[in-house]
Formats: sequence, structure tokens, C-alpha cells
Amino acid sequence: IAVRVINVGQGDAILFQSQNETVLMDTGKPSAYYNLQQSLRAFGVKTIDVLIITHPDADHNGNQERLIAEYHIPTLITSKQDQYAFKVFKFQSLLQDRIYEDENQNSLIMAIMIEQWSFLFTGDITQRQESDLLEMYPGLKVDILKLAHHGSNTATSRSFISRIQPTFALISAQYRVYHH
Repeated sequence: IAVRVINVGQGDAILFQSQNETVLMDTGKPSAYYNLQQSLRAFGVKTIDVLIITHPDADHNGNQERLIAEYHIPTLITSKQDQYAFKVFKFQSLLQDRIYEDENQNSLIMAIMIEQWSFLFTGDITQRQESDLLEMYPGLKVDILKLAHHGSNTATSRSFISRIQPTFALISAQYRVYHH
């Protein structure tokens, strides 16, 4: 089993691979397609079983249509209401019953355990959703946190980090773009 953060610059693309299932979470923006495609080939990806799009910003879904066409992806998850019976990876969608004002705030928030490691993927949520996560899941702790909104100052607050106590943090950003 492997979890890989693919370099798509200012955007997200995270690959989950096992012998029986391949899941891609987000696709990066259209200008990152070549790098995404080369990375998928380098990792031996021939099929993608599930594509998860955390929200409809181009830096998360910019290559959605091209990937669906190229890899004939049978399952697309784009909303909190979408259900899928994963074969290997058991994603849990958090705050799925809450609707917020904008697309970033409504990002899919996905938690998963892989072997002994707990992961939390937060899309582009803000500190408000972080607060709601802590309220709804008071015992939430994770080993690996994908920083929300590429490390912007609107998310991943100090209080959130101190409460969930991640050992590692992942970030996918280009400093020169937004100074995240």
C-alpha cells in the first residue's frame, strides 16, 4: 500500500495504491497535467478505480475530464452525498451533513487509516470547518495531516494542530504563487 503526494505545483493530487485498488484524490490544475500523467506512469498506474474531487476549484479538479477519458475511471466522488464501497481503502467523510457558504468550505474532508497510520485530508476548508471538526469529533487525532488550503492563513490554525497532534504535515503549494 502506498500514499503519494504528486507534485502538481499550487494544487492537490494524492494517489492511494494497493494491488487491488487505485484511488486518486484531486487532479491539480490543467497546466500540471503533464507532470501528473508522468507521475502516474512512473508509479505504474494503468487504471484508476475511484477519483475523489474535494471541491470544484481548478487546482483540485482541473484535469478531471482528461483523466476520466484516459483512464476510464468508473467511479467519481465529488459531493458529501456520494457513496462508494471501497475495496481496500476505507475513507470516512467528515462533516458530510454540514453545508457551508462557499465551495472551499464545503470541501470533502476525508479521514483514513492505512495500516497503523491515520490520515486527514482537508481540501480547502477554513478555520471554521476545523472548529466544527473539533466540536463534532472531540477525540480526533491524526498521524498525517494534509494542510488545508495549501497552507494559507485562512486554515490550519495553531489550535487545530495542537488538538489533533499530527506527527507529519503535507502541503502542496508554490510559495511564489500566493506566499503560502
